[in-house]
Amino acid sequence: MQSSPLLLRSIRLAASRRLDSWQCTVRVHDTWPPFRSRVGAPRERPPNPRFHRTVGFAVRAVKRQSVRRQADMSDDKLKEILATHEELAKLSTAASFSYFMTMSKGLNRDTVRCLDFCRALKDQLVEGRSKMEDLTEELDFWYRTLLRAFITEVEGMLFVMRRIIIWSNERGEIELSTAEAALIREQEFMVSVARKRIEERDRSNRLLENFFLAFAFFPKVFRSGFQVDYGSHGWEMFQRVVKVRNSITHPKNPGDLVLHPNMYNVVLDAFSWFHECIHQLLDQADREFLVRSHAETSLDPRLHEILRRVSDGGE
Repeated sequence: MQSSPLLLRSIRLAASRRLDSWQCTVRVHDTWPPFRSRVGAPRERPPNPRFHRTVGFAVRAVKRQSVRRQADMSDDKLKEILATHEELAKLSTAASFSYFMTMSKGLNRDTVRCLDFCRALKDQLVEGRSKMEDLTEELDFWYRTLLRAFITEVEGMLFVMRRIIIWSNERGEIELSTAEAALIREQEFMVSVARKRIEERDRSNRLLENFFLAFAFFPKVFRSGFQVDYGSHGWEMFQRVVKVRNSITHPKNPGDLVLHPNMYNVVLDAFSWFHECIHQLLDQADREFLVRSHAETSLDPRLHEILRRVSDGGE
């Protein structure tokens, strides 16, 4: 099965980002300032400082693998690189945190680009450099593209969050009931009369269902006390964006194909609210728990083995 262009871009980005979170600080990306201000301060160095040079070498090997003739790299190779990143991410909470930050950066790029372009078009109208009739087609195209990009970003983020929840459960750090685990994995059980047994099969959750599941359990992974405010204006705008996306994807009448001129502001409000939820969730995370997890992961033999394989493959 061929991967989508967005997935390939995300894999390329994930493969080219630095995974050197095993330094003397818990590293976070600049786009998450609330959390960075709390956990970005230098911490005590782990017992084996030479190990960090080993990590740096292995990370550079991953980077060489990803940037070397990217245009000729097969889908299978890109998936293999991403699988290695996920193997690292499964090791601990700190490793999952690093993975989450890396993937969020890749998934965020298209939405930000569309927002910037839509803003530039709107500025042309406000400043009188263009007339509305001249930009109608452009605005319609970019509004639709923005809508799709944002929903794709959200779907991707929720997917990553749900995977991290499952990994945390498998490590015994959080508890999930059989029903909760099945819903998060997007699976269900059925009775097969023909085979005389209970079988498991895939199911597709709706976006809002995955949102609820992700934000109900993802804070527990990082011991965060964050709770979503489902009575806020942002939640209302977020639901509206999802409804419009569903309408233009599965129209029931001609009016469903038309986007409101205010769609840019609706998506912007939903985008801001969604990322503010992430910011607050991480800002309330247990800093000492993450730092301790980071130190323990640095000494994990499995990490050494993974990085050794990556290093050998990059030579």
